[in-house]
Amino acid sequence: MNREFLGWNAASLEGLAPLEHAASWLAERFGPDMHGVLVALPGARSGRILGESIARKVGSSLQPPRVVTAGLASDELLAVEGTPAGRLVRTLAWKQALSGLDAGVLSWIVARPPENEDLVGWMRLAEEVRGLFGEVAAEGLGFADVAENDLLATLDGEQRRWQALALAQARMVDLLESAGFVDPHLGRLQAIRAKATRAVREVVLIGVSEMNQLLRSALDLCEAPVTALVFAPAERAESFDPHGALIPEAWQPWETSLDAEAQWHVVDGPAEQARCAVGVIASWGGRYAAEQISIGLADREVAPYLQAVMGECVVTARDAAGTPLESTRPAVLLDAVARFLEGSR
Repeated sequence: MNREFLGWNAASLEGLAPLEHAASWLAERFGPDMHGVLVALPGARSGRILGESIARKVGSSLQPPRVVTAGLASDELLAVEGTPAGRLVRTLAWKQALSGLDAGVLSWIVARPPENEDLVGWMRLAEEVRGLFGEVAAEGLGFADVAENDLLATLDGEQRRWQALALAQARMVDLLESAGFVDPHLGRLQAIRAKATRAVREVVLIGVSEMNQLLRSALDLCEAPVTALVFAPAERAESFDPHGALIPEAWQPWETSLDAEAQWHVVDGPAEQARCAVGVIASWGGRYAAEQISIGLADREVAPYLQAVMGECVVTARDAAGTPLESTRPAVLLDAVARFLEGSR
């Protein structure tokens, strides 16, 4: 691991300074031949902007790098055996595994499980458990590992819940294997244990200030040079770990630069929050382009209100999390047809 500290100026909120600085660093380091270089950033949108910036700096002779999000970088570094199951296949496997549990064991996971014919209810439960498993697996654990943790030794209810989830996980794995698939989360963990890696020319992390244990392990196994570009001065090196991620404790004594009177706005309710946010952006008088503005939400409840208020202003807001499948037009149509067939209304 190598860390390059680019200074506070590179992390300026004015314009696209961080990504422009990173693009310049890449162009200077590799020139037009970036083939085989793996670049990881916190988000997909920043990756697209970086790619455009590199292309402008290098020109038509560019052989571009492979640009991915930090969450997908481990897949580029680890050699997973077998055919990874897609999200829908895994959700169906979890649904089958959960619905096949003994009623008593299932009650440890959910107090009121869906009725046998409630497919939507089972799928929602399966999606929730699948997402939870993804979070646990990202830290190099399975449900059984959590159940065996000493912290749960005195919490019988919690321990039983994780033990029940471990049983469901075992059934899910069996179902996928019988269909010729492998769970990608478990496949990554097995690749780490087997030290099975993919060959890359070099790895560059750009502004990846936090990472899970899975990515850390994949980086440690990587035989190619790994560089983390950190948007902070070298004198703050002790505040970042060897992978270039923040050490939270080192930042706790720091005061924020926010002016409570000038930069904090207190309003009542999500609708008022949305109008206030739009008002603040309007007060900038068009000084920033749309791609230079990001709105962070502490509560997802505000998102629909924000999109509605911006729509009234003829401004399109894009949710970085994407559109949930159940909110797409085909899914809404299928749901309406299903409800009509059930009740003829």
